Amino acid sequence: SGLNAYVVADLRHLGPEVIIEKLHGIRDLAMTFEHCDPLVQPVPIRPTCHYTMGGIDVVDYKTCACELPGLFSSGEASCISIHGANRLGGNSLADGVVFGKVSGAGAADYAETHEQPNVDAELAAAAKAWEAKFTEVTTREGGRPVVEIRDALADAMWNKVGIFRNEDGITEALKEIDQLMEDYKTCYVGDPERT
Repeated sequence: SGLNAYVVADLRHLGPEVIIEKLHGIRDLAMTFEHCDPLVQPVPIRPTCHYTMGGIDVVDYKTCACELPGLFSSGEASCISIHGANRLGGNSLADGVVFGKVSGAGAADYAETHEQPNVDAELAAAAKAWEAKFTEVTTREGGRPVVEIRDALADAMWNKVGIFRNEDGITEALKEIDQLMEDYKTCYVGDPERT
């Protein structure tokens, strides 16, 4: 029950040859993140979010322009909201094709009619600051592991702010989230390849 609940995908009936040749990516994921080999045991499968309705807010559907001047967005990176509260299979392709063309044309028109400021120095400074922060987080040895913070946040959201919730649980979750935000300031990544 809770965050540790799962069903299993038992692939052993396919045989080693099929798993190694055709499902090598799935096997690699199972071995890396679940520490189990589908050749010899079932793989735990947990629910997860595979799609989010959201993204960069598009304020002009005719150009896919966003609130930030010069920024255009389309496809799954954008929040065009043409699908309402549901997203049916295949709609992402239509979004990418139609609004990709629209945003490309909008961006081209914008570039032709607006002078572009020289931001090389600002970009270089921002890149240097980001690189310093990345290095700090990936080499820091103290603090709380970011994976532990992620798991604690998931636990609080699942158990206290899920479908069945009450005021006490939400209040507890808010306190836990405040603490997690503080812990995040001094967290460390550990192995950045697995985060």
